[in-house]
Amino acid sequence: DTIVPAFSLANLLALDKNIEFPSLKSVIILGHQFHINSASEVLLSFYQPSWYKRISALDILEDKVPKEQLLGKIVLVGTSLIGDNNKHIVTTGEMLNGTDISATIIENILNDHLICQPNILKIVNTILAFLISIMAIILIRKYAHFMLAILYILVFSISFLITYISFQYGIYISISYFWVPLFMHFTILSIAVLYLNDQEQKNYYQELSNSHSAALESMVLVAGTKDFETGAHLTRTKEYMKLLANHMKEHIVYSD
Repeated sequence: DTIVPAFSLANLLALDKNIEFPSLKSVIILGHQFHINSASEVLLSFYQPSWYKRISALDILEDKVPKEQLLGKIVLVGTSLIGDNNKHIVTTGEMLNGTDISATIIENILNDHLICQPNILKIVNTILAFLISIMAIILIRKYAHFMLAILYILVFSISFLITYISFQYGIYISISYFWVPLFMHFTILSIAVLYLNDQEQKNYYQELSNSHSAALESMVLVAGTKDFETGAHLTRTKEYMKLLANHMKEHIVYSD
């Protein structure tokens, strides 16, 4: 039950030691509330490189820095972060050290810029993507291409709108958690449907071939009842064509 704050939180708690937990996934520090996921994690909003102000301690000692530049601000002294100066590449593509990241955390908390990414959303998005993939396959099977286009337009619009609104409340829903599984499921289901269609087509042609053979045999039988020579000739012709077709197939003339 002991909470050991990181350097950035320790600086804020030095100003106000009251830290509140309205729920298991919500924290209030200095009157600023932010959400955390089930692993007590948050996402940082990094700023442009020009935002990070670095001042030499020697300039401060020699009184070269205007007091207004430091007045009312939280100043992090780099030498107090020994062991936390490893370089990290952040989402902006810049390489920041531990001091810069601690400053980012403090600024995010004080300006309500922290972002939460609930773990449950990954599972929910995957399930929704699977269900929508099934709907898309059904529409394809029914040749409802117009309805399929409407479905994708609605899904894209709704997912974009939900992502935007959630982001305004500090909750980040990555569109890739929905669209990547959607395309994966759609691809897998499409391959399965194509395979089933191919099997159905083969069965159809096999049944058609059998019906043709049955029709021919019926013709031979009818002809044989009226004229034995004609019936026998048709039977010999059928057997000859069968032998000829097998011979051509074995010699890869018409292997299909």
